Amino acid sequence: LRKRDIEPLVTLWHFTLPVWLSKKGGWEDKSSVEYFRRYAEFVVSQYHPLVTYWITLNEPLVYVGEAYLRKRWPPQKRSPAKARRVRKHLIRAHQEAFTAIKKISPALQVGVAKHFVCYLPVRPHSFFDRRAIRFMESFDLNFLEKIKRFQDFIGLNYYRPVRVRLALTRPRKFFIKEEDPEGDSTDMGWGIYPKGIYEVLKKLKRYNVPIYITENGIADKTDEKRARFIIDHLVFVHKAIKEGIPVKGYFYWSLLDNFEWTDGYGPKFGLVEVDFKTQKRTIRKSAYTYTQICKTNSLVTSH
Repeated sequence: LRKRDIEPLVTLWHFTLPVWLSKKGGWEDKSSVEYFRRYAEFVVSQYHPLVTYWITLNEPLVYVGEAYLRKRWPPQKRSPAKARRVRKHLIRAHQEAFTAIKKISPALQVGVAKHFVCYLPVRPHSFFDRRAIRFMESFDLNFLEKIKRFQDFIGLNYYRPVRVRLALTRPRKFFIKEEDPEGDSTDMGWGIYPKGIYEVLKKLKRYNVPIYITENGIADKTDEKRARFIIDHLVFVHKAIKEGIPVKGYFYWSLLDNFEWTDGYGPKFGLVEVDFKTQKRTIRKSAYTYTQICKTNSLVTSH
């Protein structure tokens, strides 16, 4: 990457764990914090001459929800108590890794990649739906509040809106219900809402640190929507920059079609198509639109 004048940004943890650590309880075990600190310290000590920007954790709350509340990812448990414990250990792991990395070199830049959606009320004029949104947003932001003294930048992963309503199941029993998107959607059924990235960026401005959009992309097998998706989202990123929000970089997710966890190899996010049987790579048309945006540092309005 350096030979090609490309600035690398390296993520230390993206959901997977060593088998030996999983057998010890994974992130449920408090020893995971020290293991992660040592791991981060070792990796960064080897690579820091080549890498300035480091992400400790990718989407920590997504992991907590999928693994300990929805039972979709390993270890496939449904336990609010264990979810809280894992969240606590992830916060501490980031703090410890941040401190260890800064001891190697204070010039290194360290942050997390935090997933955010844009919450929209099912009933726009409902006081209760708006209250539900404030609750959800405060929960998402709380992780950043816990680490705000331990971050040089914020990584933002944004893909979609989520429509919510506050529902009543029985007297004095409320819950927040997510509903299907309205309008255009991706191959995964996620709504497409470019303005949402702007709304999230406005909420992150309060932390007064650089923001890198570390993931923004679309599952689009036919490649019919991807170029427009990129352009429309970058329009709102540009709007945020003009308003003084310190966005310093943008990564489309992803360069190649990837393994999308419980969805396997089905969703096609790549600018480059991958035939997973032959490993043949084919550049999609949308990649050339993105190329022009990168080369000219301006938005391409036709594709």
